[in-house]
Amino acid sequence: MKLKISDLTKSLFFSFLAYMLFLAAVIGFDTFSKGDFDPGRAIVVSVLYLGALSVFFVIMLIVFKVKLGPS
Repeated sequence: MKLKISDLTKSLFFSFLAYMLFLAAVIGFDTFSKGDFDPGRAIVVSVLYLGALSVFFVIMLIVFKVKLGPS
């Protein structure tokens, strides 16, 4: 049984992984610049970043679906 994954899904998945790596770098930079890990600040940064990223991905998905047409 072969699972069929569209090229759009693969592209968005690898893009999401790259954005998560960037988020980890931002949290790491914040931790080292402040000298101590603050979970509250890390959660706020993560929630804001993931919220903006989710809106961005929904917009991208809508645009790609319209441009590519029905598959």
